Amino acid sequence: MTKKILRILSALLVCLLLCSCVILNEKRIIGTWEGEDTLTELDGTPFAGVSRLVFSEDGSGLAYGQEEELSFTYALTDDTLTIRLTPDFGWGITYRIEGDTLTIRKDAVFAKVR
Repeated sequence: MTKKILRILSALLVCLLLCSCVILNEKRIIGTWEGEDTLTELDGTPFAGVSRLVFSEDGSGLAYGQEEELSFTYALTDDTLTIRLTPDFGWGITYRIEGDTLTIRKDAVFAKVR
């Protein structure tokens, strides 16, 4: 009986730790991010050439490119940023936040400016 309780408590602890990482990243991503590196890896998508991203608390965002502004919604998991332009059109990309640096995929680096 004690082993079963310990397993359940361990599983709950792991779930809490994973959830806290996502919640922390949700708060850390909110703001304006700019970068010299653009999302060229997303060529062929509306996000090719984006050099400024704004993430709002309500799960909405704006992406600024060379000639246009795109609105989107977003959701985070531990390592995936899911961006949706419409309810039916979106995709997930890997991301990492370290301090004031947001890295999308491996080559798009943005600095937090606000």
